[in-house]
Amino acid sequence: MTSKTMSYEEAIQKERQEREERFKNSERGWLGLVGLSWLRDGENKIGSDPTNDIILPSVAPGYIGIVQYNNGVATFRAARGVPVYCKGKQITLKTLVADIYEDADFLQIGDITFVLLERADRHLMRVWNKHSKTRKDFAGFNQYPINSEYRVEAKYTAYETSKLVSIQDVIEIYHEVPVQGFVTFMLQGKEHRLEAMVDEDDYMRLDFRDATNGDTTYIGGRFLVAEMPKKGKVIVDFNQAYNPPCAYTNYATCPLPPPENRLPIRIEAGEKAYRDVSEHSH
Repeated sequence: MTSKTMSYEEAIQKERQEREERFKNSERGWLGLVGLSWLRDGENKIGSDPTNDIILPSVAPGYIGIVQYNNGVATFRAARGVPVYCKGKQITLKTLVADIYEDADFLQIGDITFVLLERADRHLMRVWNKHSKTRKDFAGFNQYPINSEYRVEAKYTAYETSKLVSIQDVIEIYHEVPVQGFVTFMLQGKEHRLEAMVDEDDYMRLDFRDATNGDTTYIGGRFLVAEMPKKGKVIVDFNQAYNPPCAYTNYATCPLPPPENRLPIRIEAGEKAYRDVSEHSH
């Protein structure tokens, strides 16, 4: 992380700035989200008119077509004369590939993009507006000052076989997630433990809650990524803790930290609650 020419604080600051730039400049990022609607069986009308089932921002035509939803399959049919594009080509009829697949179908009309989401065999439509007010008004991340006391060496213990942990997301769907081990570390004079979710042996997720949640940090907890352990040791750096997308939008489907990962102390490091976001509906 640090180099000969860059101090620890400078490296963290650079990382924060780069993440903020990506977050702000992504046209199909979290700040551009403007809608999230469950599909119901049968026809789901879509457009900016409030009588539609899936309501788009006012810059879209009043009615652009329907999403026909039956037996878990969603097919979009454009209204006559309405120019809807998918992968650069105008479409009139398209069976939609959901977001969980590499070749997902992002449909576009003007500045509006929408995609089929698949979550635990249920389906929703997600909508972006690249000129959304949230994106336009984004004032940057709100961070604690960098404090090296919150960068600790932890011991990693692997489970003999992965155990399944039930994790809830903000749309109240439960997911069984494999946990490969746990880390233990000393902080504020006591030993603490976090369950570790390993992502294809590339990095480790240590998502957590702590006593600052709902006070100075986002109420739903924070995400934390660490490098894979070396000789059973791993650096846990809470200065790198960051908010889940649902801290910025009501249209995300973030997983919440595992119930086991509640720390009884205040972690006054990393990302704080976003200054311009009032209490969310979640």
